Amino acid sequence: MNFGDVLQRAGLYPMPPEFPVSPGSEVAGTVEEVGVSVTRVQVGQRVAALVPSHGYADEGVLPASSLVSLPDAVDFPSATALLVQGMTAMGLLQSIGAVAGNRVFVSAAAGGVGGLLVQLLVERGAVVFGGVSSAAKADLVTASDARPVRYDQPG
Repeated sequence: MNFGDVLQRAGLYPMPPEFPVSPGSEVAGTVEEVGVSVTRVQVGQRVAALVPSHGYADEGVLPASSLVSLPDAVDFPSATALLVQGMTAMGLLQSIGAVAGNRVFVSAAAGGVGGLLVQLLVERGAVVFGGVSSAAKADLVTASDARPVRYDQPG
């Protein structure tokens, strides 16, 4: 369950306007059947997708164009966690352009999007400073080869 799902369940994020309403916006699993003209995916293929609702369902029918193929090394829980957060981090990275050799500050650097963005920036040669609120979060940022900046400490 991702943050958006938590907000939906708490009534703080709008549910899709359909009935019956069911939360869940990211899914992962194995393709069990394909339509006659479908060539993009195959039965047995491991996939993930974003869905407007019903992500908690055991089975679903989705257009093949909405599926992302998963390598065997990525488990289903990780895949669902990476979809929205990963796309957000990649979008942010693409919007700022070349980063090699530049200093970049990432707020909430130990969170889902922030943690992925820190790793992507470091991989591309940026010197990354990551905002954190605790020693444990500072350790996560340090493990990603970035420099933690504690919000709760002066300096």
